[in-house]
Amino acid sequence: MFALNLLLLQAFASFLSLAILSIPTIKAFRRLASSTEQLAKVVSQEVPGTLTSLRLSGLEIHQLTRQLATLRQFLSSSPLSKRHRSSKSSSSTTKE
Repeated sequence: MFALNLLLLQAFASFLSLAILSIPTIKAFRRLASSTEQLAKVVSQEVPGTLTSLRLSGLEIHQLTRQLATLRQFLSSSPLSKRHRSSKSSSSTTKE
């Protein structure tokens, strides 16, 4: 009978110490939940604007690339660039 009482007392003490020691952990999880909630709120406010800015920047870069390609085609088809190329090729043949 004494061994049973001792076993029950040890089990109760273990449970009580576990409950007492888990209090700081529970508080930490509450702070973590609060921080996570605040982070989610900030992300939901900031991310859509950031994504819109990135999309607009991508469109502007695409438009600039198209304009540069058009300019390159225009310059490569102009008479001045043909004259420059022909003088460049004749100077390279005279060097050889």
